[in-house]
Amino acid sequence: MCVKVIWSAYYNLACYYDNKDNRDSSNYYLKKAKEKYIESNHEHGIMIVQHFEAGNDYYDGNYDSALKKLAIVMVTREKRKEYSNLAYDYSFKGLLYQSKNYYKLALENYIQGFKILDTIKGQEYDKAYFLGHIASMETELGNVAKAIEYEKKSIKIYEQLDYTKQQAFTKTRLANSYT
Repeated sequence: MCVKVIWSAYYNLACYYDNKDNRDSSNYYLKKAKEKYIESNHEHGIMIVQHFEAGNDYYDGNYDSALKKLAIVMVTREKRKEYSNLAYDYSFKGLLYQSKNYYKLALENYIQGFKILDTIKGQEYDKAYFLGHIASMETELGNVAKAIEYEKKSIKIYEQLDYTKQQAFTKTRLANSYT
């Protein structure tokens, strides 16, 4: 049987069991997928498994372990020029630091992700999303004026995209910034 079919099956089973909240089975198949990816020297496969593992570590509260795995993923994404995904990895890294109450590091990572997205056409919704994270971290750091500035930029993008639900949510967050 083709190795590619086997590693894909293992990975898909890991995803299936993860969606069913069966972490033990998910981790079992994730480990099997990783073994096959490593055996085949399949760089992209190894990377997606490591990203999955970092996500599991996050949900388990193992933030330092997640950060280590994510660092490896980010090096691979940079090498492969997967910039849109790399931007989201910076967002994930920001979330990990935010979970550790390291708001300045979280902010730096959200900003880095935004900067990457800002170079990619057609990422307006994602840019607005990142601006919301940046605003939240500025609020946590006591920089309310900066937070308000970022929220307003986010709202402007959502208005241009005619995304009323996101506009309402962001306007509510903006209003809360004034209190």
